[in-house]
Amino acid sequence: MTPVIESLFDEADSRYLKPPALKEVTTYVASLTERVSAYRLMRDRELKIMQTVADHLTASLPDESISRIEQTLKMAILILRHSSMAMLMEDANYLEERFLPYLRETREIHATESVDTLLYPALRNQLNQLFNDRQLALLTPYLDQAQRVLISNVVDVDESLLTMSGMF
Repeated sequence: MTPVIESLFDEADSRYLKPPALKEVTTYVASLTERVSAYRLMRDRELKIMQTVADHLTASLPDESISRIEQTLKMAILILRHSSMAMLMEDANYLEERFLPYLRETREIHATESVDTLLYPALRNQLNQLFNDRQLALLTPYLDQAQRVLISNVVDVDESLLTMSGMF
C-alpha cells in the first residue's frame, strides 16, 4: 500500500477523508484487481519467462562465461519479484529502500555489464507477450527503476534504452 494511502488510515480517529484523499483511495482500490492479476501472472510464469530469457542470453553471448550469465539471471529473478511486489503495493519507495542498494552492490562485485545490457530487451520481449497493456503500465515504472541501476555505468548505451518503454 502506498505510504500516502497508509497514512490516510492513521487519521481515522480525527476526521473523515477529504475529497482529494478519498479520490486517491478510490484510484488505489480501482487498480488493485489489475495489480493482483499481474502479480499472480508474474508469480505463475516466472520460470517460463526466465527460461526463455536464459536461452536468449546464452545464444546471444556464446563466449560469455556461464557463471556471469547465471548471476545476471539470478538478479533478473530478484528484479522481477521485487518489482512485482512494489507494483502490488503501489509503493515507489519499496525498491529503493529494500532492493536497489543490494542490486548496486551485487552489480559492482560481479561485473556482469555485458550480459546486463542484453537482459532487458530479452526480458521486455517476454513481458510484452505475457502481460496486457494495463498490466505492463503498472509494472514498468518499477522495472525501469531497477534497470537504471543495473546498467547505470555501462558506456555506449543508447539513452533511450534506459527505460523499459524506450526499448520498443
